[in-house]
Amino acid sequence: MDLQYNILEVAKYIGLNIRLDMNGKVEVEARCPFCDDSSFHLSLNRVKNVFRCNRCKETGGMLQLYAKIFGVTTKEAYSALKEKLPSAFQYAHPKNQALANVYPTRPLEERNAVYQRLLSLLSLSDIHLRNLRKRGLSNEAIQRNCYRSVPLVTEVRQSIVKKLLDEFKLYGIPGFYTDYNGTWDMYCKSGILIPVRNAAKKIQGLQLRLDDTSNRKYRWLSSNYFQNGAKAEPWVHVTGNIHSTSAYITEGPLKADVASHLSGDRLFIAIPGINCTERLPDVLKSMSIIRVAEALDMDKLVKPEVSKAVETIRNIVQSCGIEYVPFKWDSQYKGIDDYLCFKMAAGQ
Repeated sequence: MDLQYNILEVAKYIGLNIRLDMNGKVEVEARCPFCDDSSFHLSLNRVKNVFRCNRCKETGGMLQLYAKIFGVTTKEAYSALKEKLPSAFQYAHPKNQALANVYPTRPLEERNAVYQRLLSLLSLSDIHLRNLRKRGLSNEAIQRNCYRSVPLVTEVRQSIVKKLLDEFKLYGIPGFYTDYNGTWDMYCKSGILIPVRNAAKKIQGLQLRLDDTSNRKYRWLSSNYFQNGAKAEPWVHVTGNIHSTSAYITEGPLKADVASHLSGDRLFIAIPGINCTERLPDVLKSMSIIRVAEALDMDKLVKPEVSKAVETIRNIVQSCGIEYVPFKWDSQYKGIDDYLCFKMAAGQ
């Protein structure tokens, strides 16, 4: 048996603000103590006993979490925890004993086929339709982009999944998993499903715009750490005129869809988060882009983490041999979509 650490015990001991609805889950969300976090960006993995902030990118294990909080070495953290919190140390499962049978993510063609069929079986609620219209999207654009509402009724949702099983294998498709009875189901939180497409319009994954935004606004349709599930990757979204040699880079697929629509189908490339840029170089190199306008939210003027992300994007764009141009607008409108929606309403 291997001696292992219990990072959740340490987080509670330190006094981190942990979401109360995460009991029993492998990944628990908390407010990050290392950045100005109000939306539970810190992920605590109870299987791997590591932490990661999806906002400021601080990472580490149990000892690093304690050490960084109290400004001590990891050796001092170990001694302190052994004395003050012996329950943080536990005997773990053998190294090769998996808690859940998680599959590698299936290839793009298979994911696209499953997601296309899934969206064809779903509908969009009136409240979500009004939400999208309020953002500036037309009925035609909403229909073309295939936004759908998550089916919340268990019987309805599992009936849809059963239809998918008649055509596809769902092992390795992010968002699908088997419950404790062995019944196939899909990740369920109330919100709008947003297809995240590549330049060929293939659906790489689905992002979920949550109805309850008290903790976070968006998350991937993922089933990582669920039985027979799979992990969603930080796919980059491409929307608009893919033949254009000029593109705008922003954060968030839905924001990019709205901005592209309001700007007359201009080419937008959306990273899923301000620090999720690892796939951006390949996307830029795969297209005929010679000029990029960076259009991240205007809080880049006041938030260090956003301005740092802007610098990273600039370096990526220029390293691809592409002209980089910063794009700014009236800062009272946070996002490029907000600004363009205002302009449309003002008839400009």
